[in-house]
Amino acid sequence: MTTVENLSFAYGTIPILKNLSFRCGEGLLVALMGENGSGKSTLLSCLAGLRNVPGVSWGDRAVSEWSREEQARHRALVPQHPRFDPAMVLYDYVLLGRKPWFRWKEGEEDHCIVSGILDRFGLSSLAFRSLSDVSGGERQKAVLARAFAQDTPLLLLDEPLNNLDLRFQILFMTALRDRARETGVLVIAALHDINAALSWCDSALLMKDGRLIAEGPLEESLIENTLEKMFGVRTAFFDFGGKRQMVIPDSTE
Repeated sequence: MTTVENLSFAYGTIPILKNLSFRCGEGLLVALMGENGSGKSTLLSCLAGLRNVPGVSWGDRAVSEWSREEQARHRALVPQHPRFDPAMVLYDYVLLGRKPWFRWKEGEEDHCIVSGILDRFGLSSLAFRSLSDVSGGERQKAVLARAFAQDTPLLLLDEPLNNLDLRFQILFMTALRDRARETGVLVIAALHDINAALSWCDSALLMKDGRLIAEGPLEESLIENTLEKMFGVRTAFFDFGGKRQMVIPDSTE
């Protein structure tokens, strides 16, 4: 269980997060949504323990009580703009995700985990290329593969679908949903694609100007009035193949 109670954060005198409170249980894929600048990235960094703020707990302990090693074994964070050493080989970059789990040198199990993830993400043929010799989308896949390799009970992702083609978006969102349901991992992903959230996620956290305006199961949170409050546009929903999908009504009607 990840718990947030009365969380606020400011850059200097500029408030970014304003008295947020919510709980997210295990085995869920949660969509974190809101306009640009609404505070999503800042919230993810607080959830990851990267900011020294009160109000965030993992289980029954405040994040501030966890050692850095414990934090690395409990949560993985995929930032919106990850940093790369362009000379690093893709395989070694993904293997770094296993670093919290070995002391001096990786073992056979670590290599098996990395090889399986590279195969699942279609990266095996690129494994021994340097990061400078692959495309932006392929580097993004490597970032996601590294987070999977870290194998933590809390996975936080900031706009993970950037630069990904449609086929891999489907593969990756399916992998996130399966990982949450099959292993009990809590996944919180900042997304802009509302229909992706409706297709794969279990619940949502909706933000506006640093505040939560809705949270909970999709049928309660991702609805017309909350989306209009969040984005200032009218929306409508229809059923397609047993799933709710969103459309934008014709503004001339």
